[in-house]
Amino acid sequence: MASDQISMFGEVPPTPAAKEKPASFTITKTFQANTQKVFDQWLIPVFIGKWMFNKEIAGEKIVSLDNTVRKGGDYTFTVEKKGNHIRYSGEYLELKIPNHLVFSWIKDGREDRRSQISLRFEEDGDKTKMKFAMKLDPALNDQKESIKRIWNARCAALAERLK
Repeated sequence: MASDQISMFGEVPPTPAAKEKPASFTITKTFQANTQKVFDQWLIPVFIGKWMFNKEIAGEKIVSLDNTVRKGGDYTFTVEKKGNHIRYSGEYLELKIPNHLVFSWIKDGREDRRSQISLRFEEDGDKTKMKFAMKLDPALNDQKESIKRIWNARCAALAERLK
């Protein structure tokens, strides 16, 4: 039935708008370290604090880094930026040591803005090739480029750390 027609039950309800597709991006990087060492950098808090929340990247200072490393485990990373606390949290969805890691990424408890990060690590001699893929919650699509810039800077900081 055409939308301008009237049915025997009254007006035709509007067709729901198509849900916006999530934006996504990938980053590939080669690290001067074996796969296990690169993989560990993503899971061990003392390592995470040295590169992911490096003060030079986004002006963040670490408050706390806590995680439970297992499939279904969770993490909470709290940082301070310009006097405000920012909490990053999520769940480890897939964990195949040392080749594959998938986790959700939530900023400041906004469950309605849950993104997902997928990492693949491939040994290449004494180096490791990493493919980082992030699928953004559709509500964050307009921030894709700035989010990608931050993750590029984080991955560069990790590469520098592993030289």
